[in-house]
Amino acid sequence: MPSAKCKELFPHEDIVNLNKFFGDPAGKNGQVDAKWYKDNIVKWTPPYPMFYSDGKRTPLKTLLLHKKVVPVFTAAFTEVKEHFTPAEIKENHLDICGGTFNYRPMRGGSRLSVHAWGIAIDINAAWNGFNKKPTMSLELVKCFTDAGFDWGGTWKKPDGMHFQLASI
Repeated sequence: MPSAKCKELFPHEDIVNLNKFFGDPAGKNGQVDAKWYKDNIVKWTPPYPMFYSDGKRTPLKTLLLHKKVVPVFTAAFTEVKEHFTPAEIKENHLDICGGTFNYRPMRGGSRLSVHAWGIAIDINAAWNGFNKKPTMSLELVKCFTDAGFDWGGTWKKPDGMHFQLASI
């Protein structure tokens, strides 16, 4: 069930509503529209160090997001930084990012993923796999849902790593 705040602030995750709210990212030949990308996707610097989920702790200095969601990402990550010590962030893998903006279809489907609008993030993916029981810190989940995110860990097919700014 999506958070009440997510339902209040953001559209349903169907393509019509997402395009109406965030613009249509679809370009030609299965690629993102270059003008849409230039007008909407921005580089955002998290308030604490983040690393790519490649097993090498490759630093991510910035994340690519839709400009409309920057304040919500900032609120969620600032709350995480205030709630957890740097050691707890590292110990709970809250600094491991599997991705934000990525123009691609949903896993196992042909419809665009919400990542294609730059309105989702995957955190702690190695420990919170798709269709597996989530092990995500519930304190972290609260930081994100209080800011306005919907959490994939409560879906019929759980996606515990996934937080998005669109309601299902």
